[in-house]
Amino acid sequence: MYGSDALGGVINILDALPAPEGTLKGEFLSNYATNNGLTGSSLMLQGNENGFVYRARGSYKNAYSYKTPTEYVPNSGYNETNFEGQIGLNKKWGYAHLDASSFRTNIGFYDPVRNDAGQLVDEEGNPFTDAQNKDRTLAYPKQDVRHYKIALNSNILLGDGSLKATLGYQHNLRRELGAPNEDPSLFLNSYTYSYDLKYSFKEFNGWAPVAGISGEFMHSINTTGLEQLVPDFDSQAFGGFVFIKKTWDNDTFNAGARFDYRKMTGKEFHSDETNFNAFTNKFSHVTGALGYTHEFNDAFSFKANAGSAFRAPNIAELSSNGVHEGVFRYEVGNPNLKPEQSFQFDASFDYENQYVNASLGGFANYINNYIYYNTNGQTKTVDGREYPVYDFVQDNAFLRGIEASLTLHPVRYIHFDNSFSYTRATNRTTKGSLPFIPAATLRNELRFEPNIAGTSHSYISVGIDNFFKQTKIDSFETPTSGYTLLNASVGTTLKLSKNQDITLYVAGKNLLNKAYYDHLSRFKPGRLSDEDPTLGIYNQGRNITFGVNIPFTLKK
Repeated sequence: MYGSDALGGVINILDALPAPEGTLKGEFLSNYATNNGLTGSSLMLQGNENGFVYRARGSYKNAYSYKTPTEYVPNSGYNETNFEGQIGLNKKWGYAHLDASSFRTNIGFYDPVRNDAGQLVDEEGNPFTDAQNKDRTLAYPKQDVRHYKIALNSNILLGDGSLKATLGYQHNLRRELGAPNEDPSLFLNSYTYSYDLKYSFKEFNGWAPVAGISGEFMHSINTTGLEQLVPDFDSQAFGGFVFIKKTWDNDTFNAGARFDYRKMTGKEFHSDETNFNAFTNKFSHVTGALGYTHEFNDAFSFKANAGSAFRAPNIAELSSNGVHEGVFRYEVGNPNLKPEQSFQFDASFDYENQYVNASLGGFANYINNYIYYNTNGQTKTVDGREYPVYDFVQDNAFLRGIEASLTLHPVRYIHFDNSFSYTRATNRTTKGSLPFIPAATLRNELRFEPNIAGTSHSYISVGIDNFFKQTKIDSFETPTSGYTLLNASVGTTLKLSKNQDITLYVAGKNLLNKAYYDHLSRFKPGRLSDEDPTLGIYNQGRNITFGVNIPFTLKK
C-alpha cells in the first residue's frame, strides 16, 4: 500500500480520536530534563459540535548543550516551535479533515577541535565555559529548519465501500548558517505535492479487497547557498496497487501486487567549487506480497509473510558532491545507481495468557543493488579542513535477524518485560559485513503497578538495556564495545476530583552515567584516524526527566 521507500516496513501514525460530541476539552503537557536543561510544553484544545470537529496544538522546546559523562558538547542545543490544527466534519457519510502544521527548529552544531590537554575549544583555542555550554542562545554555525504542511484527509462511504483520500502539500526549507548576517552556507528548499487514494470494497464471504493509487511531485532548489551538496532537481512518482484479504474461522490470508514508477531529473550547475552534470533517471518495478496467519487457539498464533519490494535511489545517493557538515564527511553520489530490489520472508509465533506474553520471530531479506556509504581512506581538503570521502556504492546484500520478547506477570501488579533483537548483514558481493548495522540488544524491565487510594495507573520500574559489542563491520569501520545502561521511572495519575486528574512522572536514563559509544555514533573513535580531533565524544550521560500531563474539560 505504501510503495517505494517502504523497503523495511512503515510506521503508521494514527490521528488522535476527535472529541466526543458536544464537548470542548484539551490537555497541557510539560517536562524538564536535567542533562541539557530541556524544557518542553504543549497545549492542545479540541471540540466537536454536531459533527464539526476542530483541534489546535502549540508546542515549544528549548535545550542547551548536552553533557556526556566527561564533558559538555558545545553548541549542541536546540529550540523547536510547532503549531498544528485541524477542522473537519464527522458525519454518517464518513469524514473529511483539513490538517495544517508549521514546524521550525534551530539546531546548533559544532566542528570538534581539541587542545593539547584534550579539551574541546573554540576557534581561538579557548575552552568553553559552563556559562557558554548552558547558554540557550545558539551560536554559529547552526541549522534553521522549517516545514509547512497542509493536507486534506477524508474517508467517504461510496457505493458499498469507502474511499479514503489524502491530498497534501509540503514546503521544506533547510538552511545551514555559518555566521550572522551572511547568506546561508547551504540552502535546501523543496516543494512537494502528493495524493493517495484507496478504495475498500464491501467484504463478501470473508474476502476484503482494496485498490489504490498514489503519487507525488517534488521541485527542489538547492544551489542558492554559498555551498552546494546536491543539485536542483525534480522528482515524479506514481504507484498503483491491489490488495485482498480472506478470513476464515482461524486463518487469514492476504495477497497484494503493486506497480511503481519514479523519475528523477537533476539540473546542471557549475561553480568554482562544485560541478553538477544534468541527468534523468527513470525507475519502475512490479512487486508483490503474501501473508498468512493461523490461530491455533485463543492463546497461540502463527504469522508468516513473503514478498518483494523496491526502492529507487534518492537525490543524495544519485548526485551528492560536497561536504555534509552534520556528519563530517565529503559525500559523492553516483547517477548510475540502480534501484534496490528486496525479497523478504518473515515469520513469528505469539503466545499470550493470563501470566505470560511471549513472541519469537525472524526475518531474511535478500536485497539486490543495496545502496550504502563506503570509503577507502581517501580525503578531500575544503576550506583548510580535511574530510574523509564517502562514496555511494551498491552491492547485493543479505540481512537476517531475530526478535524475541517475554513478559511475565505472575500477579496483576508485577510485570517483568524482556526483549532481544539481533540483525546480521552480509555483503553478498564482497562476502564481508555491511557497514552501519546496530549491535544486538537485550532489554529487561521490572515494573510494579500498585493500587494506591486516590490514584490510578501508578507504577515504579527499573530497567537494564544491554548493548552487545559489534565486531561484524566493514573494512573502514572500527568495532564497538558492549555496554549496559540502567534506567528507572516512577509515575502516577492523581484523582483531584470526579472529573479532573493529573499525571506526574519521573524517568531516568543512563543513571550510572556510563561513558559509551553507540555503534552508529558519528563521534566515536576510529572514523578516520585516532589523531582526528573530531573523534572521541561519548553519547549522552545521565538524564532525568520530570513531566506533568493535565487534561481538562471546558464543556461537557
